[in-house]
Parts: sequence; C-alpha cells; structure tokens
Amino acid sequence: MHIIKISPVSFKIVLSKEDLVRHGVDNILNHADISGDFFEEIIYETNRLYGNPFNEGAIDAEFFESKDGGGELFLYSSKKAGKKTTYLFRTNSSDSLVSLCLRLSGHHIPSDSRLFYDDGKYNLLLFYPKRDDLLLSCMKEYGTTFEVSRLQRWLLEEHAKVILDKGAVEQISKIFN
Repeated sequence: MHIIKISPVSFKIVLSKEDLVRHGVDNILNHADISGDFFEEIIYETNRLYGNPFNEGAIDAEFFESKDGGGELFLYSSKKAGKKTTYLFRTNSSDSLVSLCLRLSGHHIPSDSRLFYDDGKYNLLLFYPKRDDLLLSCMKEYGTTFEVSRLQRWLLEEHAKVILDKGAVEQISKIFN
C-alpha cells in the first residue's frame, strides 16, 4: 500500500494485488462487510501520515482496478473542502462551448475557468464562490453540466489535454465577441 497526498483533503492509495488478496477483496468498495477492517486500516494510516485529514466529516471513495490485479483507491474528505463550487461543463460541440462562454461573460463570470479536451469532448471547469441552481440550469442548455468534487477535478486535470489553463471563459468570449 502506497499513500499519495493529492491535496489537503484528497489522497490516492495505490494497492497491489497482494494487498487486496491479503485482505480477501478484489474491489475494496464492493464488499463492505469483508473490507471494513482493511478500509479502517487505510484511514488510520492516512491519518497517521498526514495529520488526521479524516478525523471528521464524510469520506468519499472511488476505486479503479488496474490490469495487474491491484488498483487505486481515491479518498476525499468532503467536510474540510472549501465553500467554492466547481462545475464541469462538457460538450463535443465547439459552437455550444463558445455560446455558453458568451452568455456567461455578460452575467455570471466565474472566479476562474479552465478548458480541457478529452475523449472527443471539451471539458470546461468553472469555479464559483457558491452553488447557483439558476446558473447550473443555464449551462445545461448548452451541454452536460454537473458539480464536481476535488477528486473528479484532479482526475480531469491529470488525464485530459489542457487547452486554456486560466480564464478560459474570458479568453473565449474575447476572441468570439
């Protein structure tokens, strides 16, 4: 087991096939009755190494199996996260992307935004000070939109191609206005 700190509230735990076999599980999240002690051991070790990031609040977890029989467990403490809301807007149409940016630039400029390209789709991360359901429904007119956790955001930033690293909405609006 190898624990990697992604942020103060999120961690990547690399588990070998041997780690999983030793504890009698193939996917640590599928068998809560079997893997409970193993999960507690991982939380304990993470708290010990990194100053108790999981002492309070809920823990979100995702597990991705690897080809060698092991896997990666991502843990995220939702209580200690900041108050900001991060939306992910996803579309395969550049016209929809530009239309949304033009619409947002007039009224709902995000505190920051980043544009990525992955699997034939544009992925626009939008950072706002708080949740806004009206804004969310406005964005859904142009493509798929949802709130993302820090872990989902990190996965996108880690694996997708960066097109615009800062101020994507402003830059796109300026070019196409």
